[in-house]
Amino acid sequence: MAARAIALALVFIVGAGGAARATPARFGRAAPDTWTGASCGPPRLLAGALRDQRFRSIIGRPGRLLINRCGTFPLDLYRHGKLVVHGSCYVHALQYQNYPWLEYRINPTRLSLPAGTWVVRSALRDPNGGTGGRTTQSASRLQVARTIIVHERLGGMGGAGRTDRAGNRLMGNRITCGLLAGHLGSAGPDFVPVEKVFATIGWPSFKLLGTNLAVDPTSPDGGLTA
Repeated sequence: MAARAIALALVFIVGAGGAARATPARFGRAAPDTWTGASCGPPRLLAGALRDQRFRSIIGRPGRLLINRCGTFPLDLYRHGKLVVHGSCYVHALQYQNYPWLEYRINPTRLSLPAGTWVVRSALRDPNGGTGGRTTQSASRLQVARTIIVHERLGGMGGAGRTDRAGNRLMGNRITCGLLAGHLGSAGPDFVPVEKVFATIGWPSFKLLGTNLAVDPTSPDGGLTA
């Protein structure tokens, strides 16, 4: 855990906007899971990060762009034959000469939850680290079981600390984007996930490998625990 925390401290994490409100949305078929080349365009958040001298000194200059991939991946979870989570996440992954950069968002996603007080968080991971989860829905008391809809604005992470190993300057071979729904611990702010659903994406193929597949077989819960 200490090694993971150190690795996480060396990446730059940025979000566009705060928690998103639960709003109605239409749901259709998922978009194609991969596009390549110029159609992905440049990252939206990296340029702003590099204009900030403080962050630029942490993450460094990206160097030449080597690979540019983006896509929308389904977030569907069945429980006892019933669809309890239905939505998708968008991921834009770029491998630069000096480090990887990831931008992502949770598209409008439906969650069917029992009565109780719930917190919903997003998470993005690769074997080198991750966001740790950003809250997309503040603690909400549901008097009865019902379906809520959450979504999130674009966020990003990446960069390379000066002490990073060479391997941490390459995109991990698996990327996951997903949601965790759970409760805050009774003794403090600890988050206890109850439901989790995440799309696991191969790199550099940028193909969907499956749902709830571990980022790294040696990491607990695929690295998605909170």
